Amino acid sequence: MSVLQAQPVPAYLMRVTELTDRELVEQALADPAAFLAIFERYRDPVHRYCHRRLQNREAAEDATQTIFMRAFENLRSCKDRDGFRSWLFVIAHNVVVDVWRKSKPVQPLDWASDIEDKQRSPEESAIAATDHLYISALLTKLTEQQRDVVELRLQEFTDKEIATILGKSHEAVRATQHRALLQLRALMGVEPDKGPNHVES
Repeated sequence: MSVLQAQPVPAYLMRVTELTDRELVEQALADPAAFLAIFERYRDPVHRYCHRRLQNREAAEDATQTIFMRAFENLRSCKDRDGFRSWLFVIAHNVVVDVWRKSKPVQPLDWASDIEDKQRSPEESAIAATDHLYISALLTKLTEQQRDVVELRLQEFTDKEIATILGKSHEAVRATQHRALLQLRALMGVEPDKGPNHVES
């Protein structure tokens, strides 16, 4: 996508961290080159989401590129510009589903080498990689709907935002999340919370 190729960044984009999503979208609609700022803001979260769902580096990179191409091409259809993040992840979810339908991904040995965090020490990176592998292994035990909800929660979306992304009701998302958490607790060998009034028989 030409807009994502290396280009001089306009001066007004140098302080993008101070801009809201609405402002970034409006600037990108006025000047396509400004979409670079949106790409920089959301590249890593989108890639992490694709990587966790697809469990394959190459597939995640291809999916990420496709997601931003679709977002760039359809930016004018984003009516709720304050809700751009949710709109972008609707596209991400649909792209990931398309990839799964075409070919079920496999998990390579290098899956844990996620996007490198330059501020982590080697020890912290090793711990994080182990945590990622553990979480990934647990998520494979969930249903597809449960994995969708949990992955989006890991991206810090609210229940209502997840409902928008997945095209489901708020109540359905909460119920799916509850079942997923119960399943994860069982897989980890954690006793379910029986409440303060529970009395063992």
